[in-house]
Amino acid sequence: MEYMGAGAERVVVFVDYHNVHGWARRLFQPVNAHPAVGHVDPLRLGQLLVNRRPRTSALAGVRVYRGRRSPDHRVTRWWCGGWTGWGVRCGT
Repeated sequence: MEYMGAGAERVVVFVDYHNVHGWARRLFQPVNAHPAVGHVDPLRLGQLLVNRRPRTSALAGVRVYRGRRSPDHRVTRWWCGGWTGWGVRCGT
C-alpha cells in the first residue's frame, strides 16, 4: 500500500465486487459485451478514491467481497489470485 505520513487519515476501501462489475458493464459496455469485459481493478479503485478525498489520506487496505457462490458452480479462487500480491484481501 502507500506510505502513511503523519496526519494522513488511513482509509480502507470495501468493494462489493459483484455489484461493481455489474454496474460497470451496464454503464460502460454494450449490451452484448462478453462477460469478461467490464472488470474493475480494486486496488486502482481504492487509490483513485483516496486520491480524490479532500483530506490528506493514505490507502491502508482494500477488501473485496463477492458474495456466496452458487452450489451449482465449481468453487475456485481464480478471481482473487492476481490481487493478493498487492495487498488486496478477498472474501465472501
